Amino acid sequence: MQKTIFIILVSIGFCFWACKKETGIAGPTGPQGNQGASGNLKDTGSLSGHLSLFNEFAWPVNDSSGVKVSADNGNQIQSATTDASGYYVFHGLPRGTYNLTFTRQGFGTMKLFGISHAPDNHVTTPVPEVALAQTLSKTKIDSIVLLPNYNYVIIDLFLDTSSNNYVQPYEDLVLLVGKDPNVSLSHYLVTYSEYLSPDPSSGGYTAVVDKSNLAGLFQPGDTIYITANTFTRFAHKLKDSTTIQDLGTAYYYIDPATGDYVYPNLSSPPAILKIPY
Repeated sequence: MQKTIFIILVSIGFCFWACKKETGIAGPTGPQGNQGASGNLKDTGSLSGHLSLFNEFAWPVNDSSGVKVSADNGNQIQSATTDASGYYVFHGLPRGTYNLTFTRQGFGTMKLFGISHAPDNHVTTPVPEVALAQTLSKTKIDSIVLLPNYNYVIIDLFLDTSSNNYVQPYEDLVLLVGKDPNVSLSHYLVTYSEYLSPDPSSGGYTAVVDKSNLAGLFQPGDTIYITANTFTRFAHKLKDSTTIQDLGTAYYYIDPATGDYVYPNLSSPPAILKIPY
């Protein structure tokens, strides 16, 4: 019996010895791999913003999709598109300072300059709110009638809004007076937007320029040049006729090359009128 037990233990021990995995000798160390990119240099942050669309009658547009947003850092241009709510985002945009351009067919082109983007994994660079208004058609000025009378000038402006129940905010009309035959937002002496008012008798708008207010600007024998434009600056934020907002800086930009204020959907003037001072 003891002999049998001894034989069994020897067999088990031999099995363990025979089945033991042999560990080989370690080989030489391989060559070092290439250095990976530093996480601090890898730009993974996003840049995002929101815009609102308004039609030419100053009402917000329900679907704000389809606006192309271009981001230009001087070396490359990348593009994004807004969703129905007007949101857009650039993913993985490299570090830099960007100029943004917002375009959609039928709307004025808006621009933002000098957006500083310092990417971070968890922080999105925000872009200021932008408003984009429809190119004017019905609400641009059709004609101007000039009626000089002694010491003041009456100007009647006519807009084609006959098919709409619409009142043009007087701040969305601008009358420009100057000495330059090319009087414009870049070349004028006086602007009278605050004096334009609806004229129920004509269906348009009327402004009165008192020549005495131009004393010191004009001398006898000078020629006064007058023109007018329309644009959308004051709009309805909500579908409520009582909620009017000034789009303000969300709807104009300053051209870095000239310093001029640019209103993207400002209409072309129908005429430049001249009268003697």
